[in-house]
Amino acid sequence: MPNDDVIGLCSDCGTEQSERSMFASPFAQAGKPPVCKYCSGVVIVCYRKDKQKVLDDIKRQRGIQ
Repeated sequence: MPNDDVIGLCSDCGTEQSERSMFASPFAQAGKPPVCKYCSGVVIVCYRKDKQKVLDDIKRQRGIQ
C-alpha cells in the first residue's frame, strides 16, 4: 500500500468511501462534498496513512474524545 494513497473518508462514521460512489454523488456533481452512502455524513479526502489521525482530530474538535 503506497503512502500517498488517497481515500474518501466519512467524517461521521469513519467508513472509507469508494471513488465510484463519491463521483456518482449528486452533491459532488454540484461541486459540494459528497455524502456517506451509509450515514449521509460529509465525506472528506485524506491520505490512507493519515486516516486514524484525521478521525481522532475530528473527534477532538467535536469534543467527543
